[in-house]
Amino acid sequence: MSAPILVRPDEAAAYTRRPVATVYRWAHEGRITQHGAGRGNVRYDLRELPAPGEPAPARKPTP
Repeated sequence: MSAPILVRPDEAAAYTRRPVATVYRWAHEGRITQHGAGRGNVRYDLRELPAPGEPAPARKPTP
């Protein structure tokens, strides 16, 4: 597996054409992986984000 392409929350929102709050919600719900912690240090993998016009990512199964 190749290295993740990490982007800031505002960049993730711009890429998906959705509000930043939606990106935060997806991470909270486990739909996308949050890398880092704390204000200004959180990043998301661009490869996990849906392209504009695509449906939201599915929830990841919980073990």
